[in-house]
Amino acid sequence: ETGFFDVSPLQWQAQWWGRLAGRTEGSPFVASNRYRTEGEVQQNLNSQLKWVFGARLTHDLAANFEGKEFRDDYSRNKKPELELWNAYAEVMMDSWRLRLGQQQVAWGETFGFFYADVINPKDLRERSIGRLADLRLPVPMANLQWADRNLNLQFVYLPFFRPHRLPTTRSDYFPGFQQDLTLPVETTSTYKTKGHLGDVGGRLSLTTYGTDISLLHFSHIDRQPYYLLSPDSNSARILLRPHHERIETSGLTFSSEINEWILRAENLYTPDRAYNILANNNIVKGHFAQRVHVLGLDLPRNGKSQWGIQASLDTVSGEKTQPIARSKEVSLATVRWAYDMDEAGVFELLESFEFQKQSSLLQSKYTRPLSESYQWEAGVDFFSGSKDSLFGQTSRASRVFLAIRGSFSG
Repeated sequence: ETGFFDVSPLQWQAQWWGRLAGRTEGSPFVASNRYRTEGEVQQNLNSQLKWVFGARLTHDLAANFEGKEFRDDYSRNKKPELELWNAYAEVMMDSWRLRLGQQQVAWGETFGFFYADVINPKDLRERSIGRLADLRLPVPMANLQWADRNLNLQFVYLPFFRPHRLPTTRSDYFPGFQQDLTLPVETTSTYKTKGHLGDVGGRLSLTTYGTDISLLHFSHIDRQPYYLLSPDSNSARILLRPHHERIETSGLTFSSEINEWILRAENLYTPDRAYNILANNNIVKGHFAQRVHVLGLDLPRNGKSQWGIQASLDTVSGEKTQPIARSKEVSLATVRWAYDMDEAGVFELLESFEFQKQSSLLQSKYTRPLSESYQWEAGVDFFSGSKDSLFGQTSRASRVFLAIRGSFSG
């Protein structure tokens, strides 16, 4: 047919994933018994217009093993999570593309952690364990792009605020700072925002001779909260309410391929960001400037082996008027290794080391195909270090797991 509508056949894809995990320290019971189903359908209405609709269902049954004291945010309520996932309409005209609706936008060049990937909120109830694409939460936005052969310009507008999903106080992944307080800590489920709603950002990218350089800026309500004491009639606990303020983040990202070596870099600056400080057995708020520098290198593939190395420095510097006038640095070294054994499977390893307090995070996984549609996985997520270190404060979350994943399309 000809005319405005030239409808293509409906395309669909679906994934099913199940994982059983057990702790390596602390409670001997099951850490998670989680199942997730994702589905997405899309259709081209003509050469310029298409629509996408997707949903995700997640349910964790591990609470059935440990009851009310189970320390996992996915299963504490014993209710499945049904969420609208990618759901948008897209219009393409010449060099322009406009996407409206629930979607994800990924900025940045590095691996392992979210640095320049600032647009979408994240599901951090298990820190940043797992595939980063699975942790990025789609949100409603307008996403406009213009692309030439070497130049790309992108604008995004997010009308609604959505914070990160963070671990609650009973979770294995809740930071261990409460050990320095005299009373147990609880957080409220409600939050407050400061500053007008509506996040807006832009990125300008230039690609030439295998090199990509991008300048970006994002004005947004901070997804990561700071906490203030909230009145509580129960004097046997400290009740904290999350607050979110508007911040401005600017940055530069870079990647370049040189004789099969890939050099990656990210630099971000946020001049005025609110943080919490522990002072005199109390939780107080301070405003600081944050600078993030990341440098990484992907080595040439050596047969079936692929290596990547990365160093990052996150510096937070406060004013002299702050309750604690000092700078804080977190420097990480991260190594990524993958070994492809063809039909025998793939072994992946990601090791991160924090220099300030010598803590580390080890993520390793072995994946083996069962058929064209199914594969099984076995691995470990292991946190180590002192109780006040970046990774050691959640050492009780260390676990081994066994998973199965199915992928289907039509």
